[in-house]
Amino acid sequence: MAQRWLLELNGIKINIINRTKATPIKTIERLIPNIRAACEAFTLSFNVGTMTKTFSVTLVDAALKNKATASGNVGYFMLKEFLRGTYNVYINTDFIGINEVRTTLFHELAHLWHAFIGETMKRSVPFVTKLNIAIARQRAVLRAASSSKSVSASLSNLRMYLADFLWTIYIEGIAKYAEELMVGSRQQSTVFYGSALRIAERIEEKLVSVPKQFKRGNIAEFRKDMRVYLSKLEPFTYYIGTFITAFLVEHGYTIEELMKLSPYSFVKAYEAKASNPVISVTSGRGVFDYGRALKYITEAAKYAASQKIV
Repeated sequence: MAQRWLLELNGIKINIINRTKATPIKTIERLIPNIRAACEAFTLSFNVGTMTKTFSVTLVDAALKNKATASGNVGYFMLKEFLRGTYNVYINTDFIGINEVRTTLFHELAHLWHAFIGETMKRSVPFVTKLNIAIARQRAVLRAASSSKSVSASLSNLRMYLADFLWTIYIEGIAKYAEELMVGSRQQSTVFYGSALRIAERIEEKLVSVPKQFKRGNIAEFRKDMRVYLSKLEPFTYYIGTFITAFLVEHGYTIEELMKLSPYSFVKAYEAKASNPVISVTSGRGVFDYGRALKYITEAAKYAASQKIV
């Protein structure tokens, strides 16, 4: 039977549930004070009481043998559960130390708060389910793109990955910034700008090369490049998303207002305020532009079809 602890902080009841199978109880007990501190910071930073009077923090480990723990996630939040009225975040004790508990929990609690605030994240069950599995699906896309012998399959996977890339910029960027707020470190956007710019330049450069590789006949090189490229894309979403969030907060938005936007509106709001945007949706103004990237992929697909490259 799972062990439980009940915390009452700022009018909110928080259940800590230990579902681990192989983690020593002494390890769990050492984590409790930091879990309490993180939950207290969360309830103080956001007006949680207006949305719920209770939520849970569940401790898990790889011995449970579910997909999330097996993948090595230090923490996660399940939107599908949220829709059913279960307000829960998970901490994986196999991959986290005592000093990492607070920041990881801050991040996952930020996702929970985003789900309460953001209509985009709870508009419909199929839509939310797609969002919920986005990161897992990206890993599946990586495997398919790196092992598939079909060029058209690789291009389709890359197109799908770019769509998820925008979603993840939005979701993870806001969560990372909210995490910074709870830590008490309100970073300026200039701290993140250099990294965001370099990442956008690298992504754009790689996508420009896609049609060129086909026309030079470098199909093997294309498949190899996609494997390396996709494996490095996912972490970049945090840098770009955190930069955009910080930038918009500096230009008058609250974190709650940003949580109410759609991913496309989030990027467009940034475009409207930025003189030289790092990223754009379809205006073409960004160093990386989502619409332009899709055109590169379409161009490559048309060429592959004309040359009967499958």
